[in-house]
Amino acid sequence: MAIVVLKLPDVKRKAEARPSKCPYCAGETFQRWGAVNKPVKDVRVRNVKLYRYRCCHCQRTFRHYPAGNTRAEQTERLRQFAILPWSLGLSHRASSLILSGVQVLVSFMTI
Repeated sequence: MAIVVLKLPDVKRKAEARPSKCPYCAGETFQRWGAVNKPVKDVRVRNVKLYRYRCCHCQRTFRHYPAGNTRAEQTERLRQFAILPWSLGLSHRASSLILSGVQVLVSFMTI
C-alpha cells in the first residue's frame, strides 16, 4: 500500500525577522509604524501579529506578513488544504463541509 505524505506550508503567528528591503523603492532602513492582531482562517492558527513599517527613504508604509500569510483572510495552508478534497473529486460544497468539521468556516464559493 502506498503512503501519501502532504507537505502543507507552515504558518507563523509572528514575523521572525524584520523585512530586508522596501517593496516600493528597495530601501533598507525602516521605522516600525504600528502593530495589529489580524484574525485569519486556518486549521491551527486563529490570529497573527502584523507589523507595519515606514521606509525612511521613500516615506511609504507597508505591512510585513509572517510566513504563510498574505493580505487574504485565509492562510496558504488553508488554501492548499481546501483544494485537496476538491482535487479528489468532491464538490465545492462537500469541501466546505469538510472544513466546517475542523471548525473553519469557508464558503463553497471561496473554494
